[in-house]
Amino acid sequence: MKNTLQQVIRVLKYSGNTLDDISDVELAKISDTNTKYLQRNRQSINEYFNTTVEPTADDIQYFERRSLQTFINISINQDGRFVYRNVLGAIAGYVLKREHKLLGHIHKITKIVKTGEKIVELMCLINSRKDTKKGTPIHSNNKSARYLLNDNKIAYIDKLFKRSNGYFAGNTSKKWRLTGLSEQILQQIIEIFFDNFNDICPANTETYSSICFQVKWTPLSLDVLRKQSVTTIMHILSMSIGYNQSTKCLIVSLEHTSSTDATLGRCYNVFSRIRSQERLDYGYIGYDISAGLQTICLQLIGASENDYPMLYSYSTDKAFKTSLRAAISDDLGIDVKDAKKKLTAFANGGISGKDKHPKYEQFQKESDRLRREVMAYVAEHNSWLLEQAKAQSRRTLPEDIDWFDLSPEDAQYMARNKASVFFFMWTYYERLIRKAMLQCLPDGIEVHDAVYSKMNVDTKEIEEVISECTGFKVIIDK
Repeated sequence: MKNTLQQVIRVLKYSGNTLDDISDVELAKISDTNTKYLQRNRQSINEYFNTTVEPTADDIQYFERRSLQTFINISINQDGRFVYRNVLGAIAGYVLKREHKLLGHIHKITKIVKTGEKIVELMCLINSRKDTKKGTPIHSNNKSARYLLNDNKIAYIDKLFKRSNGYFAGNTSKKWRLTGLSEQILQQIIEIFFDNFNDICPANTETYSSICFQVKWTPLSLDVLRKQSVTTIMHILSMSIGYNQSTKCLIVSLEHTSSTDATLGRCYNVFSRIRSQERLDYGYIGYDISAGLQTICLQLIGASENDYPMLYSYSTDKAFKTSLRAAISDDLGIDVKDAKKKLTAFANGGISGKDKHPKYEQFQKESDRLRREVMAYVAEHNSWLLEQAKAQSRRTLPEDIDWFDLSPEDAQYMARNKASVFFFMWTYYERLIRKAMLQCLPDGIEVHDAVYSKMNVDTKEIEEVISECTGFKVIIDK
């Protein structure tokens, strides 16, 4: 019997496994044999397993190295351009199966790898929110979640994820959070990935990504990435399609990852999932549309300061906007960012918490009226956009809905559904503004209401181009 096979058997036995816990394919790959050899020597293998001694440190090291490489090789040979995403999944499968023994019921190595991929996809999705304390809504039809939950033995899922009992967001989603164990495993996956980076990144990946797959991408420094948060590392590696060895930069896809149409509104790329400071770490400068929603909507309907006194000042006076957020923050004892988040929610149709502060109440009241006026304006002057916004929102709306009715909706679900349509209305005009900004920032990456670029351009120049191209007079923050 080959010495390498004996090494693997010793480790398997004294790590609490049986020969039934590993497939012949995986055993052959790790021991550098083949399945025919294992079949011919089945009796000898079983006898050796029953009588073998404890493994040495060299045995354990050999087993771990060969086992990990076997998982990684399977992922590298898969189809698709996101090779690093596959590798992360393979490493996850290895860690869950071999180190944490959570996948003992799965023996086929390709299924272990696929399970790891689905777990990594869910981890990235859960961490796509900047605030994950309350959980991330995961739709009941999410492919990764359905794949895992269709497994007969799902006890390991509860060790990795905390799921809410009830459904949210229109009774279609539960909120998922990572457990302490899954956060630990996430850290392990990253460490193993970087420890094996040279083996994972073949020399031809730059050509593979930039020539074979014509997608918009940006180079991001590997050295910078190593210093960033685990969540950011996972997001960027998951969207990486190659590596330039001469510049030591990952080639990261900037493709739109949402089911919405990026040409009609917001683009959700990998830069949307990382923090502004982390974008700056790569040398990108953020050019934001100040109070974009209010600026666009007020100018669209030709509203005056008398019509919307608070929102008008909020969109035209940066000092007022700053002082409003600060005053709410001081009065309620909350962070300024939380005050800003609540105002943004009111602007997009939210009502929860409006009674906690008189300025909240005024802001919400004006925002509610403005939203309905904008929908009526679009219905009258741009029927094409109205239809596009309804299609993008994917909300259930009655065919006879009166878009010209400016009175508050009777039912909250109707207000929520119309607010979704409103979002796709005003972000269409926001997209026109960002397109104008790209004329000044040709290397720009669209992120929410901003464009990030490595070019240092005077904001006044950008504001003039926006005015010429779109007619909107906006303030660009830098």
